[in-house]
Amino acid sequence: MKFRTEIQIPHSPDQIDYQKKILSVGSCFAESMGKRLEEMKFQTLVNPLGIFYNPLSIGKILQKAIDRQVYFESEYADHLGEWFSFDLHGKFREAEKGRFEEQTRKAMKQLISWLPNTDWLILTFGTAFVFRKKSDGKIVANCHKFSGSLFSRDLLKVEEITGALKVVFDSLINQNPQLKIILTISPIRHIRDGLSQNNLSKSVLRLACHELATHYPFVYYFPSYEIMLDDLRDYRFYKDDFIHPTSFAEDYIWEKFVEVYVSEDAQRLMREWAKIHRDLKHRPLKADSPAYKAFLLKLREKLVGISENIDCGVEMEEVNRRLDLEML
Repeated sequence: MKFRTEIQIPHSPDQIDYQKKILSVGSCFAESMGKRLEEMKFQTLVNPLGIFYNPLSIGKILQKAIDRQVYFESEYADHLGEWFSFDLHGKFREAEKGRFEEQTRKAMKQLISWLPNTDWLILTFGTAFVFRKKSDGKIVANCHKFSGSLFSRDLLKVEEITGALKVVFDSLINQNPQLKIILTISPIRHIRDGLSQNNLSKSVLRLACHELATHYPFVYYFPSYEIMLDDLRDYRFYKDDFIHPTSFAEDYIWEKFVEVYVSEDAQRLMREWAKIHRDLKHRPLKADSPAYKAFLLKLREKLVGISENIDCGVEMEEVNRRLDLEML
């Protein structure tokens, strides 16, 4: 007897390995999956400009990077006493304008230098609802806690999303012909919109992803939203807010992603690294014992072996530091 509907995802003909560079941009789910790739020591850059939820703001940031634009229009908020940009996440706020500009330019330069060499771009869309400033009609990435009366709230059309992103994707592939793109929809529901509005929003995003994945041979769709709502169809897979997936659910979605997109050789290295990563967290009862010294020497040997495929210079320095302390 089967008590759930497991989603069958076709194996990707293109595979991620440890030689590939990855960029993950979008919602907090992009942050979560990107951090997992980082922990597994893949060459990964995660949301250098902060979290973005709507696809047009994501596209705008990517286009700025393609055009090598490092400047963001800054505004001062009296009620916050800080400089900020409506195009950026709330983590980019500074009391001094110069520091704000320095912070944003540094992050943008990081994206500009990474993007042309990216092999895999993972884009995670959270919502098709956008807020526009009534003063000029521009879509904002973040309202920065301003009064809702300053904005209008609109539902993007599928054609708006695909039209804007096709321009971005064409520019990206001209700049970087080996690029592969994975689109996914955040499994986190926007309950504040109401369930009906949330479903409407996710439906628009799904149609846009389908259009883009059908139009471009280098664009793939990963069904993280469908896995959460259909495969893991139970509130035990949600945290207490009934919105965010539990760590178990994220683990399950992550495993599905790895099965589909990560090469077998890379998966083998991931298993090896997971064991080493666990050993690195080990703390002995007696740091000066012969047994712990032997443990560290063995751990260093493992790091030397895996360093042919994975950059673990930081971890090697840590083990050498522990050995030096142990020998004092």
